[in-house]
Amino acid sequence: MKASILHGRPRQVWTMAVCWILFWGILLVGCRGASPMMTAPSTSISPTPTWEPTKDSPLLPTPTVTPNPSFIIYKSIDFEEKKTFSIYFSSNGKYMTAITEDGIYIYEINHEPLELRKMTQLPISWTKVLGARISNDGQLVATFLNDIDIWDVSKKQKIHTLKMGQVRGLAISPNGKILAATSCYSLKIWDLVTGSELISWIPEHKEGDDCTINALSSQIWLSDETIVIKRPKDVAIWNFNREKEPLLLVLEGIELSRTIDVSPDKQLIAFAPHNVEIISLFNKEPQHKIRISQEGWWAGRLLFSPDGHLLVAWFPEENSLKIFNIADEKELQDLKIEGIYDFAFSENSSFLILGTLENNKGKIHWLKIR
Repeated sequence: MKASILHGRPRQVWTMAVCWILFWGILLVGCRGASPMMTAPSTSISPTPTWEPTKDSPLLPTPTVTPNPSFIIYKSIDFEEKKTFSIYFSSNGKYMTAITEDGIYIYEINHEPLELRKMTQLPISWTKVLGARISNDGQLVATFLNDIDIWDVSKKQKIHTLKMGQVRGLAISPNGKILAATSCYSLKIWDLVTGSELISWIPEHKEGDDCTINALSSQIWLSDETIVIKRPKDVAIWNFNREKEPLLLVLEGIELSRTIDVSPDKQLIAFAPHNVEIISLFNKEPQHKIRISQEGWWAGRLLFSPDGHLLVAWFPEENSLKIFNIADEKELQDLKIEGIYDFAFSENSSFLILGTLENNKGKIHWLKIR
């Protein structure tokens, strides 16, 4: 009896295992065979809608998107002066002039670490100045009312007086050797080393005509050898080292634009009649068109970043600073900052520096690009 029980158990266990394997095999085969016969529910879930520009509709408005922040206010510093009337940065974002109730102060802007260092004060009253520009090396300052005074910053001395009359726009070249200024009817260029006048261009006009130059400071772009200015109905491009006269470029909508800027590689010009348009300087072919969705907005200033990747557009009526990626024409960020007076990029494009004025209180902001 015991022997038969011992020998029977393995056979019984083996039989049960085979049955379980067959059972699960049949079940799995049945499920797989049945799956193609399953029907989807009548109501399906639509995927999240996305928008991509197409060649057939390049100007469709971009939907409201909240991208990851590209700029953050990294640090802000208040000016010590009680009353500030205007702020101007050098084009490389290293220096700044501030016209205040106490006079004109010159500041150095450090980016590593972030700090604002007062360098000196020029011996001139704010009542005799409408504006001031500083060279990229911080050595020269140009102040203007009707004529233009050039100051040696380290010596705090006036070294040249340049005759102009009713200055409308003024710019210093990146190398600090050339100054260009515009009035209603004329463009003049000087050598800042000697103070001598290099060029005087007065386009033909009749008495009583509207301005033939009509360029504000935000409508002048100046390199070491080329100047680009916006006129009422065209853009004048002049390599003054090689050409006797400027090239006049007629662009559709340019008469409606308040500002222009030129890319660092000198290949593109940006202007903003309503939307922001970027045109090739050489063949006048449109390269990019950035649509601004809000109607009635006017850009007070445009600025390319030194690396040529970004374009900043300032809309003063809306206290809005919009930052665009040029390659895909997408808006990266819309910053609402009140009282913007001037702005500039740092040389390596890592910071956008803003100067703001509210109730004559000046402040500088470093916007970190990340």
